[in-house]
Amino acid sequence: YHQVDFAKNMLNSCAPNAVLFTGGDNDTFPLWYAQEIENFRTDVKIVNTSLFMTDWYIDQMKMKSYESEALPISFKHNEYVGDKLDYVAHIPKIETRWDVKDFIAFIKNPKSTVEMQNGQTIHFYPTNKIRISIDKNTIIANKVVAPKYNDSIVPYIDIDIKGNAFYKNRLMMLDIIANNNWKRPIYFSGGSFDDDDYIWMKDYMQLEGMVYKLVPVKTV
Repeated sequence: YHQVDFAKNMLNSCAPNAVLFTGGDNDTFPLWYAQEIENFRTDVKIVNTSLFMTDWYIDQMKMKSYESEALPISFKHNEYVGDKLDYVAHIPKIETRWDVKDFIAFIKNPKSTVEMQNGQTIHFYPTNKIRISIDKNTIIANKVVAPKYNDSIVPYIDIDIKGNAFYKNRLMMLDIIANNNWKRPIYFSGGSFDDDDYIWMKDYMQLEGMVYKLVPVKTV
């Protein structure tokens, strides 16, 4: 009973039509059971970020499931099929902070590649500094935060990618956030500790029930 209650409490912590990023088996399988077997909160799109490394799962996320619409992933199948974009290397060339959509567009460019010593050709990005610009009016119109936090809405969220690489699952998560434009509420399951599990935005996570909601308000 515990796991079923756990799953339903997590799903009920999400607002209608939400996107819920999960990390692994323990926080994902009970949710799948609740939706598939008990038809519970099927409006929530569950995204297992471990499986997000595979092309077939990305394809699934681009389709409607139950009452949940497809996710706004801008990458085409041929851009991520197989081992494409498994590993995107950081090759520092500039210190400029790029808009998130410009960052993604650069990675998509067929010319944004470098040949490794083993002969493999991979994509790269020249800066690890990203900015997600925020339209306050959109946040208020979509009721992303309670009205009492309207004055605390930030004009942008800056992300600094740690490490020497950006992996496919994190790239797809970032793409969803960039294209969602705060239309659907986005949540993350708890239990993760690494900054990349939250796309380096832990400072903008608001605990709601049993999940963390991404909000354009600094919470620490």
